[in-house]
Amino acid sequence: MNDSLIHITNKQICEMIGADIVNCEGIQGIHYEDGGYFNAHTDYFEHYETDVCGKSGNRIMTARLYLEDILPENEGELEFPIVAHSIRPKKGMLCYWNNMTNGLPSLASVHSDRPVKGATNTYLVNYIRERSYF
Repeated sequence: MNDSLIHITNKQICEMIGADIVNCEGIQGIHYEDGGYFNAHTDYFEHYETDVCGKSGNRIMTARLYLEDILPENEGELEFPIVAHSIRPKKGMLCYWNNMTNGLPSLASVHSDRPVKGATNTYLVNYIRERSYF
């Protein structure tokens, strides 16, 4: 977090999505090699995981900044199965969504990273909390 490029990127993401930077967990890098994927899940914490939330509260929003293109033949889409929507990653694309609606977990935020074929999938992710994370 002390790297100036990381801080600038984090600040710009927060400005674009209207989030307060002090509520962000901090940028994490995700990289999937050929065949890599992540099954359907949510980013918010369930009621039985409230000990993880601490003083900062739940993850109300997720933001991803894609670092490379995923071509149609490589699959690897970000998929929201409950709302039947998928997004093909493109380099420089910022994708974000709400994990909570009116203070309650949103099932519409269930998502997965489909298996990437013959390529890689790399992005930065930031989770925004209800209150200050730092």
